[in-house]
This record gives sequence, C-alpha cells and structure tokens, in this order.
Amino acid sequence: MQARADFYKQLGRPVLLYALLSTFFLYDNASGITVILFAAATILLCRRALNSAGISPVKESRVYGSLMILLAVSTALTGNRFIIFFNYVFMFLLVLCLLLHHYYPAQDWDLAACLSSLFRCVTGAVCMIGAPFLDARACQKERSGKKSGLFLHILIGLLLAVPFFIVSVSLLSSADIVFLYALRRLLQNWSHLHFSTAAGVLALFLFFFFSAYCGLRFFDRRDLSPRFTEKKSYSAVTAVTMLLPLTLVYLMFSVIQIVYLFRGNANLPAGYTYAGYARAGFFQLLLVSILNTFLVIAVQRLFREHRILKLFLTVISACTYIMIASSALRMLLYIRAYHLTFLRVLVLWALAVVALFLAGVLIQIYRPAFPLFRYGVLLLCVCYLLLSLSHADYLIARYNLQSVSTEQALDVDYIISGLSTDAAPALRDADPSVKGYFLLRHERDLTYDIRSFNLSHFLADRILNPRKL
Repeated sequence: MQARADFYKQLGRPVLLYALLSTFFLYDNASGITVILFAAATILLCRRALNSAGISPVKESRVYGSLMILLAVSTALTGNRFIIFFNYVFMFLLVLCLLLHHYYPAQDWDLAACLSSLFRCVTGAVCMIGAPFLDARACQKERSGKKSGLFLHILIGLLLAVPFFIVSVSLLSSADIVFLYALRRLLQNWSHLHFSTAAGVLALFLFFFFSAYCGLRFFDRRDLSPRFTEKKSYSAVTAVTMLLPLTLVYLMFSVIQIVYLFRGNANLPAGYTYAGYARAGFFQLLLVSILNTFLVIAVQRLFREHRILKLFLTVISACTYIMIASSALRMLLYIRAYHLTFLRVLVLWALAVVALFLAGVLIQIYRPAFPLFRYGVLLLCVCYLLLSLSHADYLIARYNLQSVSTEQALDVDYIISGLSTDAAPALRDADPSVKGYFLLRHERDLTYDIRSFNLSHFLADRILNPRKL
C-alpha cells in the first residue's frame, strides 16, 4: 500500500502533465514539428521515473535519447506515411529498451531474451490498467488525516458554483452589451469544436496517460526476470549432417548464379530470355538470405563448436552473400526496366542490412565473444535512421523522371498517387499538369499551422503552388 502511494506521489502529476502535452503535440498532427517536443517530453519522463526509483543513467541512455530525437526530426522532415509510422514504432521500442537496460541491467542480452522481455513488458503494462485508480486510492487514504475528503470538497464546490455562475452571467450580459457580444463570439468559437474532435482528444489523452503510467508502474515492480537462452551442448556431428545437403545445394545454386546471371554467357532453358530470367526471384532470394542468417545463428547457439562445423557455416554464409548479390542484381535490372518504387527501395535497403548483419555473424563464428546482439541493434537503428532521413520518395521521383525513354513510358499515376510530398522538389520542372494533379492529391497535407508545420509539406507548397512562388 505504501509503495503504491509513493509511486503515485512521485509520478502521478508528471504522467498527467506528459499526457496533456503529448495530446497537444500529436492530436491530428502525426508529422508536425511538435513531434520533436513529444520525443523530448518522453525522454524527460523516463529520466524522472529513473530518478524517483534511485537508478543512475547507464552509458547507453544518451544513445537511446539521441536516436529518439533524430527519429522525431525525421518525422517532421518527411511526408512519407510509411516512414512516419515506423519512426513511431522505433521510438516506442527505444523507450522500452531504455527502461529495460536501466531496471534490468545485464551484460549478455541476446535476441531471444530481448524479444521475450519486450513482449512481456507490453502485456504486463496492459495488465496494470487498474494501477492508477488503486494508487490514487492508496495515496488518498494516506493523506486522509491531513486533507480529509479533499476531492469531495472540490466536487461540492463545483456543484454549488453552477447556479451562481448562471445567474451572474445572465445579469452581467443584460447589464453590458459589449460583454454580451464578447460572450456570444466566444460561444460561437466553441461551437466549432465537434463531438468527434472532443472524443478524439479525450481518447488520445487517456491512451498516453494509461500507457505511460501503467508502463512505468510495471517497470517499477521489477518482477520481470529476463530469460537468457543458454547454449546447448548438442553434438556437432548432428549439425554437420544436417548442413551437408543444404551446403551442396547452395554451392550448386551459387555456381549457377555466377555462370548464368553474373557472366550471362550460358545457354538458358527453352522459352526463357536473359532479361526475364534476371528480373525474377529477388523476393525469394531475400527471404532465403534472411533465413540462412538466422540458421547460422541458431546452429552456433545450439551445437558445440567444431572446425568442420565452422567451415560449413562459413560456406553457407559465403553462398548467402552470392544470393544477396543475385537478388540485388535482379532488382537493379528490374528497376532499369520498370523504374523505381518505394517497395523496390525497401528491398535494396533490406539486402544491405542483411549483408552487413551477416558480416557480424561471420565474425562471431570465429570469435564467439563478439557482441552480435548489440551490433545488430545498432546496425538496424543506424540503417533505419539513414532510410528515414533519405527522402526516398524524392530519389524515386528524380530517378524516374530522368530515366524516361521512348521504350518505357513513365508511370505518372504512381508519382502523383504513390509518392508523398517528399517528391515535390523533383517535380519543380515537371509538366504543369503533373504538378497540378500532385498538388490536388496532397491538398490536405499542405494545410498547416505552427503546431503542424512539416518541412516536406512546406517545401511542396512553395515549389509547386504557383500562387506562392
């Protein structure tokens, strides 16, 4: 009971203030400049919670905070809804990782332990939905000797004020015509607030309040025991036997890629052209590359070390690099024929991330002490941040406009409907009709105020709207 009261006294008001500010920053404003203030408020709330729990910041805290701020800045710079959504996803995951590393310090976090802990944190916070009420009640009972029935007294005072307020406003309105007009104007302004708006604001406020309070309350209990997967001692012979046929298949596939795709001087089966052969299979190869990476990690963790096993894992990793190169080459040939789309950019980005992560896996094969999990987390954060800040829609529009040929018509509909306002600078010299349709498609995004200011929307408005040039 005392712990509940203490937690409520320490964090009740900060969480309430955080919920109010976050609602003001983000309601109907997912990509405005106030997202940066939201990220800063989230970091400050986490710091307040750690201070109240007597926890000193760890060295990773600045990294987490810096990444959150950079993601918020990226959100205010882009109009790409995919990027905006995943910016929030990454910010949420960074907050959970920040709190996990402080409340449950550990030296050997691995992928299984982290994913399990993140899931249990979310479900645990949901189960704490009644904590704000129970904590407030405990705090009220503790203060009963000093401030007996404080909330009840306030409620009675508000009820008594209602009739006096109505009578006073009626008399003052009849006594002064200027006051009456001012009151009418105020009521007219309030009439623009629809019920749906009020309900949306209330729902967002409750979401921020309960998610922040219940999440911090769950961490404060410290009853989460991170489950680290211990290495098994299965025989390496089993792993070698399992990997032998797979390795032979991968070697055969790699030879075919080198002969048929990379060199392109071998005979293809009847009915196939080199262009058609090269432009197929990149999604399948991406999936196999990801599966191979996790296969190598699983084998390292489950089976005892052996020189032959390390050789097999190295060969599989090398073949995976050939698959990555094959998928990338196929995608580049496909892009040359059918231009760029955001999905194709994501495929190339994913191939680059897998290739870089696989380098860490190769290092761990020969140096088991290599911190693969931390390397992977840092790699994913940095690579996603680069994607988030790259303004991919601008690069797509610029490439497609510059690569127009007589053989392949430009997909104008995709530029107009499939790309965000990030593409506007590439359309500066485009056909006026294209710019006009693009503006019409993004008309809602180009209406903003100080709170919802977004650099991508602002530039699109200034570049493409002839009235503001």
